[in-house]
Order: sequence, then C-alpha cells, then structure tokens
Amino acid sequence: MAEQTILILSGGNALGAYQGGAYETLHEQGILPEQLFAVSTGAVNAALIAGNPPEKRVSFLHSFWDTAVRDGAWAFRPAWTATWDSKRSRALQSLLLGSPAFYRARFPGLLSVLPGMLIDSGIYDLAPLREHLERLVDSTG
Repeated sequence: MAEQTILILSGGNALGAYQGGAYETLHEQGILPEQLFAVSTGAVNAALIAGNPPEKRVSFLHSFWDTAVRDGAWAFRPAWTATWDSKRSRALQSLLLGSPAFYRARFPGLLSVLPGMLIDSGIYDLAPLREHLERLVDSTG
C-alpha cells in the first residue's frame, strides 16, 4: 500500500487560525495533503484547502481568518469595556451580536410562542459563514 499524506483538523474556533498557520508551514515545505478529515472549524479550513488549487490555498486561508478576527461595522463597545478585559468584552459581543465572518446571534423562541409561527430552535444563524466560504471556495473545480 502506498503512503499518503493525510491532514486531520479538529474543531474549536480557537484552533482555526492556528490550523491555517500550520497548513501554511506544511505548504511551504511542499507537503500537500492527499486526504483531509475534519470537523467543525477544521472543516472550514478543509473546505478552503480542498476547495482551491494549491497556489491559492494559503492566501484564501489568510483572507478568511483575517476577516474572522476583525470587528464588524456594528462592533459592540460599551463605555465600561475600557476597564474590562478585552477578551471578556469580545466574548460578550460574540454572545449578544455574533461574529461577522461566522454567525449572527438569534433569539429563538420569542416569536414561536405566537400562533402559526414556526418553532425556531437555533441560537445562531450561520449564513455569514456560508456566504464567506462561497466567496473563497473555488466552485469551478
């Protein structure tokens, strides 16, 4: 049986950008995976890797993760955050408003109590992630 280069990417948003950097190092060394296995955030990176030709992969990973860490136009900046840890304020922003490249927070159940309304059980709308990936993954093949 011939050897294959396999890349396995786990989940966890905090690992996503790290995985992108690890792939960049592999790419620079000429190590290109023949198979990818991934879940959650790792699957996002796998889509960017497998969905683009080798020469575009690193730049598209950079583009995705640079956007993912940027604040949105609606960035939540309460006055008291100057004295509060920035990680906590970012976590609160993500909880209340979402993260521009990944998801928008939803408040399920509020309207579903009304007659004739659909039951809405999802707390996050992942449309921003889907739209971002559609722009960065080469669908031509």
